[in-house]
Amino acid sequence: MSVGLPVGSEGIDSIPVFDEDIYSDDMLYDPYPLSAQLREAGPVVRSTKYGFMFVGRYDDVVDGLQDHDRFISSRGTGISDFLTDPPWRKPSMLLETDPPVHTRARAVVMRILSPPALKKMTDRIGDDAEARVKEQVARGTCDVIADLVEPYITQVFSDTIGLSHEGRENLLKYGEIAFNGFGPRNERFWNALKEGPDSVAWVEAACKRRALLPGGVGAQIYEATDAGHLTEPEAELLIRSFLTAGLDTTIASIGTAICEMAKNPDQWGLVAADPSLCKKLFDETIRFDTPAQGLYRTTAVEAKVAGVTLDAGTKVLFSLRSANRDPRRWERPDEFDLTRITTRQISFGKGIHTCVGMMVARLEAELIFQALAKSVKRFELVSDPIRKLNNTVRSYSRVPIRFVV
Repeated sequence: MSVGLPVGSEGIDSIPVFDEDIYSDDMLYDPYPLSAQLREAGPVVRSTKYGFMFVGRYDDVVDGLQDHDRFISSRGTGISDFLTDPPWRKPSMLLETDPPVHTRARAVVMRILSPPALKKMTDRIGDDAEARVKEQVARGTCDVIADLVEPYITQVFSDTIGLSHEGRENLLKYGEIAFNGFGPRNERFWNALKEGPDSVAWVEAACKRRALLPGGVGAQIYEATDAGHLTEPEAELLIRSFLTAGLDTTIASIGTAICEMAKNPDQWGLVAADPSLCKKLFDETIRFDTPAQGLYRTTAVEAKVAGVTLDAGTKVLFSLRSANRDPRRWERPDEFDLTRITTRQISFGKGIHTCVGMMVARLEAELIFQALAKSVKRFELVSDPIRKLNNTVRSYSRVPIRFVV
């Protein structure tokens, strides 16, 4: 790996450059060495391959994401600039809009996902977590991803939205396309799109008013439409935003947490002895191995990052993964440690675009961790876990474990 100043550069405002492809297989397998090198090279580093600016220091990432006037989302929160490279599907109502459109959409969701509403979900989600854990623990061994986490999240999330029971397997196929789509139009993206055209059509149909079951989040979004807060097309896009972001990162987080507990049995011992640590287990997992690589923004005007001036129209990657391991913010950042204070991890973003579904994700994760803590003394890896390579989401495709009860 090499990071340095461009040939012929002069002055303190010169921006270091790097040649590595952060979307290559090698980098996706282990992104942390390059992230650390870029973070230390300067507050802003330019990718010569893609042209975007990498920002990886904690305070700079937080400041940039909170400055939604200068660093906008409506030109895409992935690597593509929607002004010059039209998206492969209509922009997300939550991720890829700016105020006032974003403000209106977010207000609708925040009313629906109120604390009382989340409390009502707890028993239903907890019952499913208990049943699935009991079944897999009784088997003795399982693949955490395929046997436990994917079916669990797919069911409880789909029930929460009010999706039809038939065809829910399309959600994972669609998520693979969508999250690869936040990266470059590389072979990984085109393969996902080629393998999942039916899933795109299924998701589009699932967002229609007539397809949704009564009482779910989807039906409630259409009630907001009837009250004049959204148009019918906006309601469809808002529901699709949930279907895009509601599964993959949560599955990745839970799978990674259990894998790390198998690697660090002393840490799981703390959780088993004190299930109140389940919340911390989730937070430390997404800090330690952040599921989403980062969030792109585009400068609406000339803007500065840590004194570095960026022209209007510049694509900027605010690296959540790098910020969550920045030694300026964290002691021993490359260690998994449930005793650390993790309240300032930024895996869900920051500012007005902070993930609106994070409380649902937390609930789903904490309830399955609590169910596991009741009966599992230790996890043992049966064989090496297998990484799932995606342009945006860092996760596993397989984590084979044995339960020790």
